[in-house]
Amino acid sequence: MIYCVIGTEQGSEIVLSNGKRHWSRKQSSDVMELICREYAVDFNGSRRVCADLLQIRQKPPVCLSLTHHTLFFPTTGIDNVQCDWINYEHIRSIKERGKDRTKIVFRNGTSRTVSASFRVVKRQINRCDVLSKRNIELWKI
Repeated sequence: MIYCVIGTEQGSEIVLSNGKRHWSRKQSSDVMELICREYAVDFNGSRRVCADLLQIRQKPPVCLSLTHHTLFFPTTGIDNVQCDWINYEHIRSIKERGKDRTKIVFRNGTSRTVSASFRVVKRQINRCDVLSKRNIELWKI
């Protein structure tokens, strides 16, 4: 499973749950679009639906599977080459590491420091929580 897709000037680093890393020359949002295709999900359609459900305009998550809580959220606007995409379901904790830096600790104990404020990362996690809980409530109907 993919833990995160890290955007860099040279492309993207794809970090897997087993610790392996893969590189792509594509921007992180382009990599996320390819990942969405693997799940038979339209990247822009998923962003649009999540934005509508959350009633937001900026940085909507991408939902690959609500049933399995597979949601990725961006740390910046998706046009930013340094946009990181974080897999919500694998986050154990987050820690502030300065004004615009946040350390994300994953369930397997590995961590990654991203260039986003603690407030932004926390808000993105809360948005994913809302989507995840919304799906649980739908199953009770």
